[in-house]
Amino acid sequence: MGETFRAFIAVAVPPEITCALWEEGRAAKGAGGVRWTRPESIHLTLKFLGSTPAENGGAIIEALRRAVEGVAPFDLEVRGLGAFPNDRAPRVVWAGLIGPIGKPGTLMSLRDSVEREVAPLGFPTEGRGFSPHLTFGRIDVKKEPRPNPALRDWLAERREKVFGRFRVGGVLLMESRLSPGGSVYTVVGEAALEG
Repeated sequence: MGETFRAFIAVAVPPEITCALWEEGRAAKGAGGVRWTRPESIHLTLKFLGSTPAENGGAIIEALRRAVEGVAPFDLEVRGLGAFPNDRAPRVVWAGLIGPIGKPGTLMSLRDSVEREVAPLGFPTEGRGFSPHLTFGRIDVKKEPRPNPALRDWLAERREKVFGRFRVGGVLLMESRLSPGGSVYTVVGEAALEG
């Protein structure tokens, strides 16, 4: 890390799920203009921090440890595909997250706790709602300037498809480096869920 780093807080997703999403996208018929996210770059973002002084990394990790106190590991199911802002004019392709299984509200509570703990460090809470998802494709508007009906149909056919379950065992502070081949993510620190 340099004097500052581009930071975000995330939950890791296991390779068997990220690879399944990658393969699903690459096999899509008629989904021209979509740039599919490499499996190692797919994650669940809890909060984007932006340009962050490197010296604040330790304080952020401590805040994350406070945020996860008393939270036990829980399971999420990756189910269904969709698009932002919507299927008629897609710009981002996502996979939905359902759960936590058997523990309603844990993911939202965890995200809210992360927001509260990092706010005093200069990262105010966001006013918009939290819609848990895994981004795994982006539409290149230069290649696909108009909505693609084939992509819309492909998404509709996968509205309820299940890609697997995974256990959330920790929260990560990540660094994002921009490169010509896309963003490269590195784990800076972790706060484990122990409950």
